[in-house]
Amino acid sequence: MSSAEDVQFLTAVPLTIGQYLEINAINDYPIVAGNEIVISIKNLTKDCVVLPNDYGISILVYVDSSWQEVDNLVTYMGDDDIILDAKDPLFSETLAPIYPDLDTLEFLDQVRIRILVAGRLCLDGVPSDNTVASFAEITILHP
Repeated sequence: MSSAEDVQFLTAVPLTIGQYLEINAINDYPIVAGNEIVISIKNLTKDCVVLPNDYGISILVYVDSSWQEVDNLVTYMGDDDIILDAKDPLFSETLAPIYPDLDTLEFLDQVRIRILVAGRLCLDGVPSDNTVASFAEITILHP
């Protein structure tokens, strides 16, 4: 990954990005376009993180020398926030499905996507206005 890509990513995503959450795809590899991807989201902070009901997920793909957001075709049900407790082995992690809409992209072999998850950091157990985000990068193969 080049630093130019990272600068473009940080410009495309105006959030505080850091090591707040651990995000991993739990699908069998390789991941092929046209399939649902399930990600685990784990809180790495010393306080809770509150995610909106859509997990604060954005999906970006690197095409034509820039990061572009693509739609997530999953509709999340409910209105309740998801609260990830602080580094607790039972309540600091959740699973979320995603389905990147890659139909409009032309790619031959594979495409890299970044899955961004954003939520509000708690201060002393109370959700604050401080929005934090982390991301994972995965490669998706052409079907």
